[in-house]
Amino acid sequence: MKNAMSWLGKRGGKARAAVPGEMSKMGKIGGRARAASLTPERRKEIARNAVAARNAKRAANKATVAAKDIT
Repeated sequence: MKNAMSWLGKRGGKARAAVPGEMSKMGKIGGRARAASLTPERRKEIARNAVAARNAKRAANKATVAAKDIT
């Protein structure tokens, strides 16, 4: 992780160089920072929205399959 931090630029944490192994580590750094900055209530809200989106997608897929079976 320390090595990945050395690749971060001074402009808002943007990467200066694209080093294949290091770029994926920088994404992990951002995820941890975001998780640390969110309140538990906001994390729950995001999780609820994700579940609702998945359920809506599944319902739409089931409706499509059912419509194809009818025709």
